[in-house]
Amino acid sequence: MMLKIKLLAMFIALIVAKGKCQTTDGDRDKIHKLLFSAIKKSQSDFTLLKTTRRTILKNFDFAHGGKTLSDDQKLPSNSKEWIEFIKGIDTSKVTDYNLNISRDKKSTTEVMFSPVMFSQDGKKALCLSRTFDTKGIIGSEMAWYFKKNEEKWEIVEVYTHVFID
Repeated sequence: MMLKIKLLAMFIALIVAKGKCQTTDGDRDKIHKLLFSAIKKSQSDFTLLKTTRRTILKNFDFAHGGKTLSDDQKLPSNSKEWIEFIKGIDTSKVTDYNLNISRDKKSTTEVMFSPVMFSQDGKKALCLSRTFDTKGIIGSEMAWYFKKNEEKWEIVEVYTHVFID
């Protein structure tokens, strides 16, 4: 009987852990590659740090659901379901990991990504990025909202939430 209880507890823990802030499947790699491609289109010369940096999370307003300055209700960042998803992220459980993207280009502009944070149903994700010019000491932090349609991730919103100068 005790073994059955322990197995049930482990099974429940696995289900609950999967819905928290990170998954271990290929979704986070797909999201980082999509993010990398989007940044590369607008800025070709940058160095991508090889591991995620959870320190980026400190400037984002998780407590208020990442609310933006815009009141446009069509934006995901202003919808109730996205706000609730973001409010529910426990950043203390988010851990850094190595990226599966190869980018050894040397530049004075550094780009770093936060770990990807997933909704409980696995259909929404949030990732933050920081772009920083090491010579001019300027940069920005951006919030990237992703939605999974069938098996494909897409960017549904991007906004800059911090300017560094």
